[in-house]
Amino acid sequence: MHDIYETIPTDVDCYVYADDIFLYSADVSHRKVVDNLERELFKVSSWAKEWNLCISPEKSKSIIFSGKKSCEENFLKLDGVSIPTEDHVKILGMWFDSKLSWNFHINKIVPKLERMLNAFKFIASPKCGVRKVDLVNIANATIRGRIEYGSCLLISASQQNKKKLEIVYNHALRLTTGAPISTFPSLLYVEAGVFTLDTRRSIAAIKFVIKNIALSGASPIADSLKSCLLSCKYKWGKIRKPISQRIKDKLSSLDLHFRVGIAAVDRTAVIVGQCMDSRSSIFSAEAWPLYKLLEKLNPNEKVAILTDSKSVVSAMSCVNRRSNSLILKLFEWIKAFHHGHLGSWP
Repeated sequence: MHDIYETIPTDVDCYVYADDIFLYSADVSHRKVVDNLERELFKVSSWAKEWNLCISPEKSKSIIFSGKKSCEENFLKLDGVSIPTEDHVKILGMWFDSKLSWNFHINKIVPKLERMLNAFKFIASPKCGVRKVDLVNIANATIRGRIEYGSCLLISASQQNKKKLEIVYNHALRLTTGAPISTFPSLLYVEAGVFTLDTRRSIAAIKFVIKNIALSGASPIADSLKSCLLSCKYKWGKIRKPISQRIKDKLSSLDLHFRVGIAAVDRTAVIVGQCMDSRSSIFSAEAWPLYKLLEKLNPNEKVAILTDSKSVVSAMSCVNRRSNSLILKLFEWIKAFHHGHLGSWP
């Protein structure tokens, strides 16, 4: 079907997807647009007959994208059959209305999203026992995936229409996190670890523009996008370093010396304190006071050691030859308190 483009002039655009053919023409004169399309419809009909293809006039529709209310009729015909003019047409799953307001499209998909949400409520029930991370993935793959279909086009929709989609997605996030209905949407996005729909919509639009500009001649809208960017009133800002790199550069320029302080108190109220190296981890800072305290105690006496370090206790419960050297030292001292003398690691 690639040779169909050879019959289309420059004043008419042709888009083909599988067995769907779309003809598009733009001009300030309504009469000129109709003349262009009538001429190309005749050429497309001749091309189809040449290849023994059948184009159904009954399934064909036309639409006028204009901000003005048009009283003129199209009078477009295909093989002698008039093509009706509609207020909205469906193109690859997206409902386009004559004003490009997306009202009809969003009103069409919201009931479908609500039906999907009802099914999602059953999955999110505590009786099913599905993990939160899995519920978030399911919500993103089903509900958010349906919302974001064609999101680079929906960026021009009104805030009221966008709100209809956000309400459904926010409800799904409340089911995944178990948050009450009074929870702010911003907290839901943080708890679920996802971006807002507006942010993802903007990212999708930016990717779409950059991809089509990079394709250049292979993209039919590359030139239009370039002209839109060049006519933009705002200038491109300077490329700055990422915020993480800027924070590192700022901290490295400061003369700061961090130290990790530790302390342990025995039954005689003697404080054992020490300042550790700044590279020491929190685990080392919790294990080292226990080791210093055991050095001060008598192995022949009964003692009880209290600590709030769960990580050290967990490490002590599964000691082996490959354990941390500090844990091995602690284990030696604990054996000494059980047997009354320091032993050797077997």
